[in-house]
Amino acid sequence: YIAAFFDIHSYAQMLLPPWGYTPDMPVDADYGYQTNLTTALVGAYRAASGRDFQAGPNLLGADPGTAPDWAYGKLGIRASLTVELEGD
Repeated sequence: YIAAFFDIHSYAQMLLPPWGYTPDMPVDADYGYQTNLTTALVGAYRAASGRDFQAGPNLLGADPGTAPDWAYGKLGIRASLTVELEGD
Protein backbone atom coordinates (compact mmCIF):
# COMPACT_ATOMS: atom_id res chain seq x y z
CA TYR A 1 0.00 0.00 0.00
CA ILE A 2 1.39 3.39 -1.01
CA ALA A 3 -0.23 6.25 0.91
CA ALA A 4 1.32 9.21 -0.91
CA PHE A 5 3.44 10.12 -3.92
CA PHE A 6 5.28 13.46 -3.93
CA ASP A 7 7.38 14.57 -6.89
CA ILE A 8 9.79 17.16 -5.44
CA HIS A 9 11.06 20.04 -7.63
CA SER A 10 12.66 23.42 -7.10
CA TYR A 11 11.57 26.10 -7.06
CA ALA A 12 8.26 27.91 -7.34
CA GLN A 13 6.54 27.48 -3.95
CA MET A 14 3.62 25.56 -5.45
CA LEU A 15 1.65 22.39 -4.77
CA LEU A 16 0.40 20.88 -8.02
CA PRO A 17 -2.14 18.04 -7.87
CA PRO A 18 -2.34 15.51 -10.71
CA TRP A 19 -3.82 16.05 -14.13
CA GLY A 20 -1.34 18.75 -15.18
CA TYR A 21 -2.74 18.71 -18.71
CA THR A 22 -5.94 20.47 -17.59
CA PRO A 23 -6.83 23.35 -15.25
CA ASP A 24 -9.43 21.11 -13.59
CA MET A 25 -8.98 19.14 -10.39
CA PRO A 26 -9.80 15.42 -10.55
CA VAL A 27 -13.52 14.71 -10.27
CA ASP A 28 -15.82 13.20 -7.68
CA ALA A 29 -14.55 12.40 -4.20
CA ASP A 30 -10.93 12.97 -5.22
CA TYR A 31 -11.58 16.65 -5.91
CA GLY A 32 -12.44 17.27 -2.25
CA TYR A 33 -9.67 15.00 -1.02
CA GLN A 34 -6.96 16.70 -3.08
CA THR A 35 -8.26 20.20 -2.41
CA ASN A 36 -8.24 19.50 1.34
CA LEU A 37 -4.78 17.92 1.10
CA THR A 38 -3.20 20.87 -0.72
CA THR A 39 -4.95 23.37 1.56
CA ALA A 40 -3.61 21.57 4.64
CA LEU A 41 -0.11 21.45 3.18
CA VAL A 42 -0.19 25.17 2.33
CA GLY A 43 -1.04 25.86 5.98
CA ALA A 44 1.66 23.49 7.24
CA TYR A 45 4.34 25.07 5.06
CA ARG A 46 3.26 28.54 6.23
CA ALA A 47 3.36 27.48 9.88
CA ALA A 48 6.76 25.80 9.54
CA SER A 49 8.57 28.31 7.33
CA GLY A 50 6.45 31.45 7.14
CA ARG A 51 6.36 31.05 3.36
CA ASP A 52 3.23 31.16 1.26
CA PHE A 53 2.73 28.36 -1.24
CA GLN A 54 0.14 28.40 -4.01
CA ALA A 55 -1.91 25.30 -4.77
CA GLY A 56 -3.85 24.18 -7.82
CA PRO A 57 -3.60 22.27 -11.08
CA ASN A 58 -3.51 25.36 -13.29
CA LEU A 59 -0.60 27.37 -11.85
CA LEU A 60 1.82 26.44 -14.64
CA GLY A 61 1.24 25.76 -18.30
CA ALA A 62 -0.12 22.41 -19.43
CA ASP A 63 2.20 19.66 -18.23
CA PRO A 64 0.83 16.25 -19.29
CA GLY A 65 2.40 12.98 -18.32
CA THR A 66 3.97 13.96 -15.02
CA ALA A 67 4.89 11.37 -12.40
CA PRO A 68 1.93 12.38 -10.16
CA ASP A 69 -0.41 11.92 -13.16
CA TRP A 70 0.90 8.35 -13.48
CA ALA A 71 0.80 7.64 -9.74
CA TYR A 72 -2.78 8.89 -9.49
CA GLY A 73 -4.16 7.59 -12.80
CA LYS A 74 -2.40 4.24 -13.01
CA LEU A 75 -1.74 3.31 -9.38
CA GLY A 76 -4.72 5.06 -7.78
CA ILE A 77 -2.65 6.97 -5.21
CA ARG A 78 -4.98 9.78 -4.21
CA ALA A 79 -2.31 11.82 -2.39
CA SER A 80 -0.23 12.43 -5.53
CA LEU A 81 1.23 15.84 -6.25
CA THR A 82 4.23 17.83 -7.36
CA VAL A 83 5.84 19.93 -4.64
CA GLU A 84 7.71 22.95 -5.99
CA LEU A 85 9.96 23.98 -3.10
CA GLU A 86 10.87 27.52 -2.07
CA GLY A 87 13.72 29.28 -3.82
CA ASP A 88 15.97 30.71 -1.15
